[in-house]
Amino acid sequence: MTCVDAFLGLLLAGVAADIVDLSVLQTAAVAVWRGATAPDGGQVRLRAPAP
Repeated sequence: MTCVDAFLGLLLAGVAADIVDLSVLQTAAVAVWRGATAPDGGQVRLRAPAP
């Protein structure tokens, strides 16, 4: 493994971590937004209701 391969591996790992962080933040933001705009007083549910 050359230095370039190691650098590219670290770069890809960092990009993947950023994508995961963004998706987690986006999911949390959507949950908070749905909770704030819900008609039942804005309770944020951490679990989906049972079908």
